[in-house]
Amino acid sequence: MGYLIQQMWICLLLATLIGAFIGWLLKRLSCRTELDELETTWRSKLDRVESDRDGLQRQLADSSTAVLVTAATASTAPSTHPVEDVEGIGKSYGKKLREMGLTTTQELLEKCCQMDGLIQVAEKIGIEDFVIEKWARMCDLIRVSGIDGQIAELMVHADIDSVQELAKKKPERLHTILTKSNLEQYRVETVPSASLLEQMISQAKALQVIMED
Repeated sequence: MGYLIQQMWICLLLATLIGAFIGWLLKRLSCRTELDELETTWRSKLDRVESDRDGLQRQLADSSTAVLVTAATASTAPSTHPVEDVEGIGKSYGKKLREMGLTTTQELLEKCCQMDGLIQVAEKIGIEDFVIEKWARMCDLIRVSGIDGQIAELMVHADIDSVQELAKKKPERLHTILTKSNLEQYRVETVPSASLLEQMISQAKALQVIMED
């Protein structure tokens, strides 16, 4: 009888151990499944993040390219202004030039880039031809972005009287020349820095030569 009870206890113990092992195994399998599901979820999120990042990088690259193209276009496209922007023209001469069909600095430059047209304009509005030539040379320089009427006048005063002359200069040397010229005959409040002059020189090199030397 005691032997039978002992065997029953052993069977119960084995059954308990087997049950515990099966429970542990099932729990482990359940955790593994949860881990697999969690891993799949995070991998999906990571893929979306990487996809968004790649899309953002492409957008930034496209934006940078657009900015570079815009900057390159702006640096080589000649700038044009009303003729009155040229120092010395003013409203009176501006009116006479407009009556001749010369309303912009580009039109005045194209008309007066050669001697025949220059003399024709001088006779029409009643002024010396050397003054018209100075206006035309300032119109030529105004084609460069960043050069306004006053800076163009300063450059002409310093014998930088065309885009081809500007293109030959070194930024630091040009800054020195313009500073000295501005001290001799005040034209501008602030002389452009060497870095700005370097950009102007770069633009001048890309522009078509119009004004005859």
